[in-house]
Amino acid sequence: MRLYSISKLRWAGLLLALLLTGCSPLPKMLQTAETGRRVTVEPAPLTAVGEAVPFEATARVASRHLHKGAVYEVLLTYKYDHDLRLDTVGRLSFAQSEFTYDDSVKGRLVSRRRFTIANTPQRSPGQLMARGQVRELKPHGKILTASTETLVARGIADPARRVVVEDTLLALLPESASNVTSGTRLLPLFFDQGQWFIRSHLGTNIAALEDLIDQNQHTQRVLIAAGHSPDSTDAHQPALASKRVKMLLYYYKERVKGFSYLNKVENIKFDTLAYRNSWELLLNQVQNSVLKPAQQDSVVSIINDTRGTFAQKEKALHKLSYFDYLEDYIYPVLRWGTVAVTYTAPPRYDSEVYILSKKILEKEAALDALTPEELRYSATLTPLLAEKQRIYELAAANTARWEAFYNLGTVLALRAEKEPSLKVQQNYYHRAAVNFTLAAHRH
Repeated sequence: MRLYSISKLRWAGLLLALLLTGCSPLPKMLQTAETGRRVTVEPAPLTAVGEAVPFEATARVASRHLHKGAVYEVLLTYKYDHDLRLDTVGRLSFAQSEFTYDDSVKGRLVSRRRFTIANTPQRSPGQLMARGQVRELKPHGKILTASTETLVARGIADPARRVVVEDTLLALLPESASNVTSGTRLLPLFFDQGQWFIRSHLGTNIAALEDLIDQNQHTQRVLIAAGHSPDSTDAHQPALASKRVKMLLYYYKERVKGFSYLNKVENIKFDTLAYRNSWELLLNQVQNSVLKPAQQDSVVSIINDTRGTFAQKEKALHKLSYFDYLEDYIYPVLRWGTVAVTYTAPPRYDSEVYILSKKILEKEAALDALTPEELRYSATLTPLLAEKQRIYELAAANTARWEAFYNLGTVLALRAEKEPSLKVQQNYYHRAAVNFTLAAHRH
């Protein structure tokens, strides 16, 4: 009888332990903190002061997220060079002694801290991004990161620029678009397991890359990057990522020599990046996959908390019941290469911009036939307020830029002034006010 009681006690203790491990407070804590969270910086946009870009970041979250043994943090990163480069800026923490209570809103916490990033030509333009995470304070504690990140501010503003604000009547913002079309084309490519050769079955982007070279657009810069998957075939070749970069570089240069009469290899600036033994891309793919949050957390925990080499951590992933999914759908995407070509196309004149704009409005041309700036600029090429309204409505709906909302509000206000009907006039003014509000929220 005593042996039976001890067995029952052990069984109850085991059940209690299982319940305690399964009920992690981290997901609820993250959800509570992320709801209504606000992150702002001063100044905005980020402004250079000499060779540095100093700014103060402030995060505000609800106090009800606080939980003993865990802390909520806002991770700040700075993306630039067409999102191909990323700098870790720092974090805003809501640990004890690192936050204050907001005087203006009851139950809200404020964390404020100053940061500085380097002011280099490559970092402009760029975007300061914020992503929330919660982590346990104990050694090797679990970490749960939010699946999405938010834009906090853009950079880097020219400190020499002067802005003069005059007291004028309501007027359209000036729109401008360069008649020299330039841009950067990103072409992702993928390799076979353990291989670095370019083959025809790698997809249409090889053909697209060839077409871009053969179009003889004046090319200023080419950035080539590549990586490898964590599997043993890829990872056991230390130079595989570099070989993939060199193969793409060789292929591009040979194509230019053979098919381009405008460009010369020696006049193009080539940059290369080889990513070796990097978990960042895998974590990003996992967090945007169809895996359940608990399964994603397990992968993150193995990579962040497991001690050992890159190969040992990859071997630990094999023990997951859903490793087949990682092997079949995540690993192939990590055998990647990217060619980013910055080029200048022939000039595009006002007449062509206006004609393309009309075709876009009539759905006779694709929206990307014009850049967002060119689409807004086309509104200045017509004197008709009705046409201006249609153009700005399309621009606002597809780009959500504050300039488009502001000018749409202005056009609606100008149309209201010319309306004889009071009811229609009020309707225009109401719609104008809505768009001015949207512009203010995005500026």
